[in-house]
Amino acid sequence: MLVSNGKGKFCLLFCLFLFTGCLNVDFDDAKKLEEDKKWIKAAEKYKNFALNNPENPNASEAFFRAARIYAEKYNLCQKSKPLLERLLRNYPDFKQRKEAERMIFFCPDYFPISIKRKWVYGDSQTLGKNMKQIVKVKACTPGKAIVEVKFYAGRKFIQKNEKKYIWDISYIKEKSTGTDFIVLKYPIRKKDRWKGRQNKNTVYFEVVKTGLSVKVAAGVFEGCVKIKQKIPGMTSWLYVYYAPWVGKILTATAGMKFENRVEELLSYAR
Repeated sequence: MLVSNGKGKFCLLFCLFLFTGCLNVDFDDAKKLEEDKKWIKAAEKYKNFALNNPENPNASEAFFRAARIYAEKYNLCQKSKPLLERLLRNYPDFKQRKEAERMIFFCPDYFPISIKRKWVYGDSQTLGKNMKQIVKVKACTPGKAIVEVKFYAGRKFIQKNEKKYIWDISYIKEKSTGTDFIVLKYPIRKKDRWKGRQNKNTVYFEVVKTGLSVKVAAGVFEGCVKIKQKIPGMTSWLYVYYAPWVGKILTATAGMKFENRVEELLSYAR
């Protein structure tokens, strides 16, 4: 017998509530796994939850979280991108849509400034006892970021400045006072070259090596890229090393038959 009175409607809504709650258990379990840093289990749980419950309000976030773990924790862009593509295709109102779009094209991301992060750099000789920089993403909006850089000599604060960055699907550019150059071009390929302007100087950039393992004070980083920066007429140049999902980790001065570390990453957080 069909029930059509108010009590029947209440029972129906209550059952739907319970059913939705049961579905969300898997999503909550995945979040707990992520909090416990059981990354791969969390990613699989998120992915399976989203695939099996595409109409659930948490499905879009589950796709995004799974994709981010695959990309940032394991550099598995081939597993991350299909999830992001499904997310963008099926959930047009997803609140972090711009970040998802960026992850598709910048995977791996060697200059992650689209969310607030912090890096601490120190001189390589004393690991920050003599000179230190604290770098923070101060503000970020889709396609733009303002980065604050504080300089210290020992414990003494010296000065602070700001750098502005813009990006689209193929590059990240520093565009501040007196500076206008592409930091990185995507996709990153060995021997790619470009040029820019820094303090009235023309600077030439070249991707020298990819897939490097680099050890600095903050740890050992795999899959790094090495970028050469050279001003015409100068007999020396800079090498800047970037790690996936971390950013710049090492700067060195170089010339014919030498390379000396100048500054390296001491710690980072997001």
